[in-house]
Amino acid sequence: MAQQDPIQHHTITIELSDPAATRTLALTLARVLPADAVVELSGTLGAGKTTFVRSLAEGLGVDPRSVSSPSFLTCNEYVVADDHDEEIPVMIHVDAYMTAEVKSPSRGQPSGIDWDEIAHDRSCMVVVEWPARLHGVDWAGRPVMRIELMHTGEHSRSATIHFAELRDVVEHDLVEALATMRSDMPGASSLAPFPTEREQMADLYKWLSGQYTVSRPLDPDDFEEV
Repeated sequence: MAQQDPIQHHTITIELSDPAATRTLALTLARVLPADAVVELSGTLGAGKTTFVRSLAEGLGVDPRSVSSPSFLTCNEYVVADDHDEEIPVMIHVDAYMTAEVKSPSRGQPSGIDWDEIAHDRSCMVVVEWPARLHGVDWAGRPVMRIELMHTGEHSRSATIHFAELRDVVEHDLVEALATMRSDMPGASSLAPFPTEREQMADLYKWLSGQYTVSRPLDPDDFEEV
């Protein structure tokens, strides 16, 4: 059987019981994502995007209280001070909700944002809310993670993380970091049949990366409940 395309498997869904869990996820990603990563963040209003962005900024050393509500900005840059009190940019936060007419950079720079400069400036992370409105923006080969936040209850959310466009070493670090995060969350699921969380996530990583494949095509009977 031909090797499966690993890109189809580079997706993880994490259940978030409350806003604190969303914060934990963002802090975890801040530790493992490369400094030049692009995070495309999708989700309906109230899905937790603001909590996520503020927490991601916090994980990068920014005071989360300084992160503006996305209702009041289009693009903002956040900096931290180095050992010499020089300001170092660590995150650019773009809210595309109000920029419905954004086109490819080659067709102009709507809303006063130089998308070409942002795409090619690898000095800091870029977080984009409502990325579907950025039609045709090319991130110039930067590592991209896509996250979809969805309501699952009054306070609970789910985060579906697509990481096919990250570097291989980041994928491995990501899976291990998410394993640690999940083990620290209340109500963590059983590890069976694996003796440890590390072995469970190592097995999961091999499926997600395409190292494991099924030995035959799937049959409709495979999906019937037992």
